[in-house]
Amino acid sequence: MPTSASAFEIQSDFDAIDFAGGMIAEAKRRTGDNAAIEYACADMFDWLARFPEAYDCILTVGTLHHVDLTSALRAISRALKPGGRLLVLDLVRRPGWRYVLINIAAFIVARVREALIFRFASPRPSHLAIFDRMGRTRELC
Repeated sequence: MPTSASAFEIQSDFDAIDFAGGMIAEAKRRTGDNAAIEYACADMFDWLARFPEAYDCILTVGTLHHVDLTSALRAISRALKPGGRLLVLDLVRRPGWRYVLINIAAFIVARVREALIFRFASPRPSHLAIFDRMGRTRELC
């Protein structure tokens, strides 16, 4: 049995999706040209619906607090292969008076971050729905 990654070749395909084109550009910048990653600017729900039972593992970073959690978990579970794994790194709100100060600080940091980083991001899904009703085409990126 091999004891290190160098003892055998690991072959993996990675898909990186985000709703904001700026975040995709930043991910490409951070990973460089040699990364075996396919980048897509897409809505998470649309993307996952197109790929049922396609993923061995799904990693979501800082996403689930922006969407309906129940709907997201259902979509993710359908996209995972049987026995697939979900890894989550996200923000949580801690209930109770003990955590009031940290919750306030986290809220402020999140709003400032959104204002600085996402001010040129793609429109939100509610805005895209309005475009769809008007019969206009929409481009996410």
